Amino acid sequence: MKQPKFIICDNTLITGVVELHKDLVKKQMCTIDGGGFWHMVKEDNVMILYGTSQDFKRATYEKIYNAITTGRVSISMSKISYFHTVFSSLEYALQDYNNNKDKIFKRE
Repeated sequence: MKQPKFIICDNTLITGVVELHKDLVKKQMCTIDGGGFWHMVKEDNVMILYGTSQDFKRATYEKIYNAITTGRVSISMSKISYFHTVFSSLEYALQDYNNNKDKIFKRE
């Protein structure tokens, strides 16, 4: 089943709706720093990054933050804000987001 997933590849946030996290890898040689799932909160223009990649392990907050703030991000992705949570389920990720909106970050 296809789901919204992300990976950090060569300090770049890559997102898509795929069956496997490895389906997001476009280059033969790529340093993968984990992955997980994403959910867009449209009314706030915030992408929640949560969970763990079965293919590549969990992406740490530091790797995600670095990829978004200093790495390559598409123009459309640079206009949204991000929230990372350690929770694996969307239900708990949304609760964490609603309780900790002060932890939202974006590319400057």
